Amino acid sequence: LFVTGIGTATVATDDKVLIQDTGSSDVIKSVTVSSIVALAGGASLANDGNNRVTTATGAGGINGEANLTFDGSLLSLTSAATTTDVFDIISDGVTTAKVIDVTADGLTSGRILNLISNSSDTTGRRLVNIHNDNTAATGAIPLYIQNDSTADELYIENTNSDAGAEPTIRLFRNSGSPAADDYLGAILFTGEDDGGGSSSYANIGARIDNPAAGAEAGVLFLQATHQGTIRTFAYCEGHTTGAGALTMNYN
Repeated sequence: LFVTGIGTATVATDDKVLIQDTGSSDVIKSVTVSSIVALAGGASLANDGNNRVTTATGAGGINGEANLTFDGSLLSLTSAATTTDVFDIISDGVTTAKVIDVTADGLTSGRILNLISNSSDTTGRRLVNIHNDNTAATGAIPLYIQNDSTADELYIENTNSDAGAEPTIRLFRNSGSPAADDYLGAILFTGEDDGGGSSSYANIGARIDNPAAGAEAGVLFLQATHQGTIRTFAYCEGHTTGAGALTMNYN
């Protein structure tokens, strides 16, 4: 068989092609293109649509996800989930890299991250939760904020018109065995000295004086570094039964 003038053309499903029968080398069969496709058993696409991300259905097919689209610049996810996570990242093998790395050098009035919840439910919950879940990881800092400009590093705003004391910052020492003299927290004012070392120049701290329920007593103290040594200049001490005391130049 000698064929000339071979070129390219659009193939229709009812077009026929010649194939050689593998059981008999001298038999040539004529079959349609659609029958070849059926024999191949290729995956079929369901729910086709513009910019839809496709996923495997697990049954030899693929599905165009209407709620997951990507147009080349915007990835959009819409979920109807109520009791399951919407977005999970499992990257337990990462050691020295970043699990999520975001840069936004062109920002003017925009934001790198915008988190909003408009739920009216009064159930206690955390909108953002950061948890260092290993007591041995003493070098891990759950939240680190660095600013190279003179703008505020932390700005807390409350727009509620109630007369309550808002905004509120709460330091909670959640100990299973509270005891007298346990420290409850501290605010440390540190900076470098002229030798390049890090030094604590002033502290505000609190501790438990008596943890007995109904007779709790606490201590608040103000400290400052004096002649190279941290000293307590104001010591406010509550009492379980009698009057509290304020001691100046405590030590």
